[in-house]
Amino acid sequence: MQSPSPYTAVTLIIILLLLPSTLGCISFDPEEDDDNDQYVSGFELEFLKNSVPLMYELNEPTIEEKPKINSSTPKRVSNIIAIWYFEKNVIYKDFGGVIKISIENNWTSGIYVYRIGILPSWYSSVPRKDAGEFADAGVYIYPGEKKDVGIIYFSGPAKTGRYNYHISFSAYSQNDDGSWNDCGPQDASEKSNDVIAMPNTVEYEQHYNIKQYYKKINSVVDPTNARIYNLSHELASNYSGKYNIFQVCALFEYVNSNIKYFSDPSNTENYWCTPEQTLLYGGDCEDHSTLIASLIISLGGAVRMYMTDSHAFLGLYIGDRSNIDALTSAIRSYYRTDLQLFYFDDDLGSWLIVDTVGSIYLGGLPLGAAPTVDNDDLDNNSGKINMSWGFTETESLYIIDIKP
Repeated sequence: MQSPSPYTAVTLIIILLLLPSTLGCISFDPEEDDDNDQYVSGFELEFLKNSVPLMYELNEPTIEEKPKINSSTPKRVSNIIAIWYFEKNVIYKDFGGVIKISIENNWTSGIYVYRIGILPSWYSSVPRKDAGEFADAGVYIYPGEKKDVGIIYFSGPAKTGRYNYHISFSAYSQNDDGSWNDCGPQDASEKSNDVIAMPNTVEYEQHYNIKQYYKKINSVVDPTNARIYNLSHELASNYSGKYNIFQVCALFEYVNSNIKYFSDPSNTENYWCTPEQTLLYGGDCEDHSTLIASLIISLGGAVRMYMTDSHAFLGLYIGDRSNIDALTSAIRSYYRTDLQLFYFDDDLGSWLIVDTVGSIYLGGLPLGAAPTVDNDDLDNNSGKINMSWGFTETESLYIIDIKP
């Protein structure tokens, strides 16, 4: 690593987190019901039309204002720890991946991280100013603090194999007199990761609103709970106005970053926490799902739960497909990177994936799924690959509407 100036140097300690790529968190056997009516009616389109999040003409998300720079009194800093992990611990050929970066400040002075980046070796052949992908950050991190500074989507190479990459961030450091100087870009030491082919996906049976599942899930979700209601509106207040997609991003980010995941003990019956219990203590995938469902519904949104053979997550109603471009633009604006979004389509419209256990951003792939590329997905005019997706291992998908 090179120092950005003769006066300022940052010592980086690198931590690469390896998170589980598969979690078995569903063991759902609802109580038997003597009623022979196995299915119940779900959402009606007229109700859903009033539950679409605003996604047009939203104000750009703000970042913390940069400090004023005074380089006349630079200060040497060290012990800045960069921590990152790849979504689902994979990088796919063609598709690429998503990386989440956090910074821990173990020095005696504050820093302001204003830019983050990933520089993969396969980008070196691309004619561009910087051989990598970058995103604005805008985060103050004071001594003893650890903060998430952002996520970045990056495209994959055309071939599988082992590839090198390194992480970069740019920061200002605070001096003893309270002034700030620019440390410039700090490049972590080079690492390597496998790039793999997209796996095969499977066909599965879909089951809508089976009564036993419907009754159980709808009895647990609780958008009127005081803690739930107050938290959702507190988080939404940063993006005030009508129910909008930035508010949902904020809810997702809070649950994903702050709510612990743990699975039920293997020798016990599956236990469903209340949303308040999950908020306070954590829970497994269905507990995460009922918590964020409660938060979203309390703001006026509409969601449903999807359950594979081993995982549970949500779909957020976003209206019909004509909204996809506006939705993509808004979510990319929120995260400040060109993310790929994934959703289901049915007769009622489109449902954006919401998986706080399996993904690191709103609209990311659920656990147990992977992107796919068919010949029809290639835009011959631009050469751009439009990603579809599927599940890699499940026989059934249960779809349960959650009515407020």
